[in-house]
Amino acid sequence: MSWFATSRAFAVAFSALCMFVASGVAAPASAQSITTVKARFDAWMAGSSETMSGRIQMNALAFSGTVNGRTTKGVRCKGSVMLNLLLDGGSGTMTCNDGRSGTFTYKLTSALPPRGTGTGRMSNGKVVKFKIYPG
Repeated sequence: MSWFATSRAFAVAFSALCMFVASGVAAPASAQSITTVKARFDAWMAGSSETMSGRIQMNALAFSGTVNGRTTKGVRCKGSVMLNLLLDGGSGTMTCNDGRSGTFTYKLTSALPPRGTGTGRMSNGKVVKFKIYPG
């Protein structure tokens, strides 16, 4: 992709994002500011009865944010998440207080309100699947 096409794609995506933010659509009542988008997630680990739930908080202008979760076994995990320029998905990393870590990718079926699904892999080899929903 040429520099012009890349710059144009970024400008279009950024303009669309600014319109969402300015209209208030991107900021649910529970958001701390108009640039913050919050979501929840539920995750299932393959071959295990352990599940995880948590929250994602995304800075809509920086295309990045944080993820915090807790498993049914009480393990706490936190990490970072990135949103791609097309606003339809992204990736992230997570580290847990029991020593596990992992990476994940996700695809949004709706940016506002945020809804989507994703998959990842923990350092112990377990595959993780999750869903994202408003919250």
